[in-house]
Amino acid sequence: MSGRPSPIPPHIAARHLRRNLLNPKPSIFFVAFLPQFVGVDAESPLLDISAPGLAFMGLTFAVFAIYGAVAGWLRRSFAAGFGLLAAAEA
Repeated sequence: MSGRPSPIPPHIAARHLRRNLLNPKPSIFFVAFLPQFVGVDAESPLLDISAPGLAFMGLTFAVFAIYGAVAGWLRRSFAAGFGLLAAAEA
């Protein structure tokens, strides 16, 4: 075994992508929360609301990337720990 996780099958990835795209909660959040940061006299309200939205999306991606990296590290650490325990018992 190479120690690398197997890739996600495409049909599972597509199902989860579809589920995330059809989730109404982020859209409701953006529509309810972000307009308060756009001035009434803004020259380009779409640009003014896009900047915080993109920042939020970027930060969310960074946080989930860190979660994924930590989860991968924990997985390898626990696997190594259990391997050492098994070797000590043998």
